[in-house]
Amino acid sequence: MSKNDKSEIKIELDSVFKTDQKYRRMLQDTVDKYGWNSPQIEDLWKRQSKLDSINLIKVLKIIKKINTYPGDSIVGYPTRKAAFFVLQHAPDSIQDQYLPMIIKASKNGQLDEDLAAMYHDRYLMHRGLPQIYGSQFLIKTKKDSITGKEEKVFELYKIKDTSKVDSLRRMVGLIPLKEYKRINNIQEKK
Repeated sequence: MSKNDKSEIKIELDSVFKTDQKYRRMLQDTVDKYGWNSPQIEDLWKRQSKLDSINLIKVLKIIKKINTYPGDSIVGYPTRKAAFFVLQHAPDSIQDQYLPMIIKASKNGQLDEDLAAMYHDRYLMHRGLPQIYGSQFLIKTKKDSITGKEEKVFELYKIKDTSKVDSLRRMVGLIPLKEYKRINNIQEKK
């Protein structure tokens, strides 16, 4: 692959990465201002879904063209994360198809191991299976017992082996589960 080809792919993926996060970045401020069930949140998700579909087409076209993950040796850091985020937000059938490629890319130094672990956990969660690394959580609606107001809480998704999770997390560069839960205000499933 020529230097020019790599440069074109990098430019395309940099643009994809920017739009992949465009409305997701606005979510928390919008939630704080209008609440989770607001028309504003619904509008953000509709806009993001449209961008996700466009980005997925672009990423799949790039992967088909180069026949591999567009990782470090092709686009460098941080652009190597772009295809990961797009594939992670893709429908389950796409996630399923590209899981082996994501894992291979991380083992070959083309993608961060923590990202591959997160992808693997999401893949398992979407199939109702326990996750390995404890990176995924569910957003649940609960009623505040005092105010009666509905609020969203983050609940850790089930983990296959909690006794090994921190050593597995450490192996792929993730922070300890307790710290991850504290930072993200994630609760244990009740």
